[in-house]
Amino acid sequence: MDRSFRGENGGCGRSSKSVGRAFGEADVILLAQKLRTELIIDEREASVTAQMFGVKPIGTIAVLLLALARDQMTLREFRECLDTLIASGFWLSVDAYNKALEEAQSIAKRILYTCS
Repeated sequence: MDRSFRGENGGCGRSSKSVGRAFGEADVILLAQKLRTELIIDEREASVTAQMFGVKPIGTIAVLLLALARDQMTLREFRECLDTLIASGFWLSVDAYNKALEEAQSIAKRILYTCS
């Protein structure tokens, strides 16, 4: 019998660690639904699940862009936060990183233009 696809949970597809995380995400989604609030979440599956329950998911990058747009951080701080997240293990494709920086630069220019 080939056991190469079996995980620590006997091969049912998810490790006990990921199952625990899924239950944690479900609890958070239900809480956000109860509170009628947005939910900061980056996992695609959890984001889709949140939408199914009527919860609006918002990603970490969007939160940083909102902070920048509200003049709660500078463009430099935005980039430092993004780089720190990535250095800490936050996965972001090169394209998504570049798009986030482009959007941040566009926001920063609008702020500068409206303040002048």
